[in-house]
Amino acid sequence: MQERRRLGETLRAARLAKGVSLDEAAAATRIGRPALRALESEEFDELPAPVYTRGLLVNYARYLGLDPNAVLEEYERQQGTQAEPAEPPPAEESPRDSPLPILKFLFWLGLALTLGVISVFVWREFLSAGPASPIVDVEPTVSPTAVRTPRVELPPLPTATPVPTPSPVPSPTPTAATGVTVALSATTQRVWIQVSADGSIVFLGTIGPETEQGTNTLTWNAADSIEILFGRTGGVEIALNGRDLEPLVVSQNPVTFQAARTETGEIETTVSINGTPVPAEE
Repeated sequence: MQERRRLGETLRAARLAKGVSLDEAAAATRIGRPALRALESEEFDELPAPVYTRGLLVNYARYLGLDPNAVLEEYERQQGTQAEPAEPPPAEESPRDSPLPILKFLFWLGLALTLGVISVFVWREFLSAGPASPIVDVEPTVSPTAVRTPRVELPPLPTATPVPTPSPVPSPTPTAATGVTVALSATTQRVWIQVSADGSIVFLGTIGPETEQGTNTLTWNAADSIEILFGRTGGVEIALNGRDLEPLVVSQNPVTFQAARTETGEIETTVSINGTPVPAEE
């Protein structure tokens, strides 16, 4: 009887048959290269909790053209647990709102400012001309034999009354919306993280000592919210909009950190372990 192929060998053979490298597979699946290498070498202790490892296996199996349920069954067989059926792929997110109303507002605001500047310029040019100079009556010099021309005196011109220059009304300065910026680094141990900005995954992999990212500080920006899922915590430094936050609760279970903008414009942070919120310290 033919010996059953192990899970890591199956994944690696399917990738080589597809003719792609680890870097190309990581770019296509948006799964970090270290996580793919750990799946193919069956170093599951380098990955987060089993529930998230199953999700990585399902996504990678679909990309390689393998049966996700068969991959999960082999994983559970090697781990000695019961497999769960693969979930259907998530629905695509709806496109973001169009910025057309903001562009219309900026257009009319610029037009109003331009007309105001032109009006002030015209008023100043009109007043700088000043009143018309009066006609000077000069008596011509005539020879004794010339006929004297009668002098006609013209009435003086009325003096123009200066018109006050209206003061331009300053337009309101729009308040610029501030986004959400999170800076993160792992200094003492390797930590698996998944970062989502405004609902889209922007990073997935392992950071910390002896990883590709190392202990360097990573920064992500979003308009409304940033959510970070940690496989475990400890030795993690985090800052929000340039302000250092208190260390996260230390846990070997998945920890979720979220920073989101409220309706009043303030940024609210929450921390939960396995979906259960952790009360803030007094």
